Formats: sequence, structure tokens, C-alpha cells
Amino acid sequence: MKQLTANSLLELDQFVKEYDSTKTIVLLFTGTKTENGKSWCPDCVVADPIVESVVDQLKSDDGIVFITVPVGDLPTWKSASNQYRSHAQYKVSCVPTMINLKKGQRLEEGGCADENMVKQLFQGTLESATMSKAGTCEGGVCRIR
Repeated sequence: MKQLTANSLLELDQFVKEYDSTKTIVLLFTGTKTENGKSWCPDCVVADPIVESVVDQLKSDDGIVFITVPVGDLPTWKSASNQYRSHAQYKVSCVPTMINLKKGQRLEEGGCADENMVKQLFQGTLESATMSKAGTCEGGVCRIR
């Protein structure tokens, strides 16, 4: 697995263009880390070790490109003009959000803290009827609170 960080929308779009036809691209939109090394986003702090564990389990899979996308500090994220919120393809409305671009599958918030669902997202096998904790997945979007 190739791991990248896109620190801007331009950089993200370049990475996606470079790998889109040859690899499965999984994006993680997350709150930018503060001086203490943790995200300002509590759901992101919970999801980080789960995502890292799955990445470690799948690190030998050369067919996956995993791109972490910090969305900015809290005021930047909350702005209605945040570039990731308004992007035609990504339309990120909450963090953390994970997207498998090839399969059009998405995990949001608490879904990113469910190891089984994160692994399924990376593998492109997330079922639309998957249930976990306090929610279900419908239409390719899993939002669990």
C-alpha cells in the first residue's frame, strides 16, 4: 500500500489523477492535528488508531493508495466555503470521512472507528446493508453515531 498525505485540494487532485486508473484509492478526510499531535476532532482521535491498524494489516497490498487529507483547523473546517465541503466529487460533510473512490463507498464519523467496516471499505466489499454499533449503511454511505 502506498501512503500519501495531500495538504491541499490541488495536491489531492494530482494524486487521484496519477493513480486513479491503476489503483484503488482510499481517502481519509480528517481534522488537522494540533500542536499536541492529535486532531481537534474527537471522532478523528478515536478513529485514527483503528484506521492505522487496518493500514498496517493491508500494507503489503500494492493495489491500494491511501491518501490522508487534513481538512484544516476547526474554523477552516466549519467554514461553508471549505474546499472539501464544496468539491463536486468529495462533498465531505463531516470528519472523519473515508471514501473508496473506485467503489464509491463512504464511511463517516463513527463508521471510521469500526475496524471491520474500515477493512471492508479498503477492500471494496462494504455491503450496503452492513450494520454496526448504532447505524446502518445505505446507498454506499455508512454513518454511525
